[in-house]
Amino acid sequence: MSPRVAIRLAEFTRGDAACLREVAEALTPAQLAGRSMLPEILPFVPAMSGSVVPCDSGPAARRLLLRAALDVTGRPEVVLAASAVDASVLLLGPLKQELRIVDGLLRFADERVRSRVVLDSSPFERREAYAELARAAKRSGCREAALLYMARSSDLGKQRPLVLSILKEAQSQLERGYTRNAYALAHSVLEANREFREQAAALCGRAAFWHGCFEEARELLACADDDCDLIELSRRIERGPAPHPDNRKRGVEVVEWLAGVAEAHADQQAMNGIGVLAELWYSEQFDECDSYGAQLLLTMAALGRGNGWTTQDHRLTPLAGAQICALKAGVQIQAGKLEDASQTISEDMPRMPLEHAAAGVIPKFIRLLAEAGMPVDLVRAERLEGILGAPPEKHVAFGPITGERFVAAAQAIAQKAVDGADSSHGHEAVPALTPRQKAVLGLVLRGMTNREIGQVLHISERTVEVHVAALLRKMKVDSRSKMIARIHRLSP
Repeated sequence: MSPRVAIRLAEFTRGDAACLREVAEALTPAQLAGRSMLPEILPFVPAMSGSVVPCDSGPAARRLLLRAALDVTGRPEVVLAASAVDASVLLLGPLKQELRIVDGLLRFADERVRSRVVLDSSPFERREAYAELARAAKRSGCREAALLYMARSSDLGKQRPLVLSILKEAQSQLERGYTRNAYALAHSVLEANREFREQAAALCGRAAFWHGCFEEARELLACADDDCDLIELSRRIERGPAPHPDNRKRGVEVVEWLAGVAEAHADQQAMNGIGVLAELWYSEQFDECDSYGAQLLLTMAALGRGNGWTTQDHRLTPLAGAQICALKAGVQIQAGKLEDASQTISEDMPRMPLEHAAAGVIPKFIRLLAEAGMPVDLVRAERLEGILGAPPEKHVAFGPITGERFVAAAQAIAQKAVDGADSSHGHEAVPALTPRQKAVLGLVLRGMTNREIGQVLHISERTVEVHVAALLRKMKVDSRSKMIARIHRLSP
């Protein structure tokens, strides 16, 4: 079972083992593995029957519950207008136990109730509810959601203009990064209109691809000749790139592949940003890398605060989000913030399709953090390595070393590099360095910024700049990256 699917099912079943087992049995192997889209509304199973019973307070409440269950906007005014009931039914009656308004959006207190309400309704009742939701959404200015409701309440086989509008909106949702919305719109056409089936399949397949559901993406894209490149690309990502000495480069190769086919505006920004960051990282320009990485992460974090149905904002697709998540952990590790990196991997990454996107980076990070004494899941690293074909590697252990121990470790790193350079290349011997210069050099070699070096050595950032300038003069180079490159070149 994919980590993100496991999390979704555990949240849905409230951790009940019997319910979890029955829900898993109701899904396909591809859905459990994250290779196919999960249903929009998860199945209600017999194990839930005894404990999940919606309140029954009359026809008005039942109408409201069904429309809330089918609604995608989360806007209370849309649900109330579609139900033709007063707000007091929602706010003052028994339904306040079932429905809550959180951050201005209407939500079920228990998602199992939502599934039960839909299960107990008839096809006619659902079609009628969708028609009323369409009218209410249109009046409220939610044009995108209105199209989805119209698709689900109409016979699309005879409404060519409506089908064209739905497919256009599906493309817009995909370009804005809302893969599930794009999939829902295009799939409604795929099931109901023969004339546009190939176009709908292409949109569904591309949405599934960017959602990380490669198996379903390949099945859908097989119906669309113009998207055959994505079929092969999905297989290449699943196989993983060719092995590199540094598995970060495997991740960069996936970034390059995805950058070439990115459709969402936010994805394009993210992939371009990762490319610049990786170039700085591999050229060992760590100061620039850290600064740019921080800006990139802050920019990406500001994206996608809406649900795509009622706003025109943009967000990252799940595949691009996984790349940013891996980047975030990498920058945290590079900065020595191992606890933060451990938290990122433990909390954020399981929700991403990392088996496809991380390409060997995540197993390496997990093992590195484990060697540093951080609480991470080594079993997950082994499973991901098995999926990606990435062989286990030995990593240099470094951990939360601070104060004098950190200074001593930095001096030792610098001394080893200087000694190695002296013994191997006498004619290019590294000049003698003071103990303070060795400490600064050691921290530079660890990729720390001037500010971080100052914090470790308890000196000002300006003083660090003076020491770095002295090192550059002694090394006869004009940049930190060239100094680092010279040390590595001279070391045996």
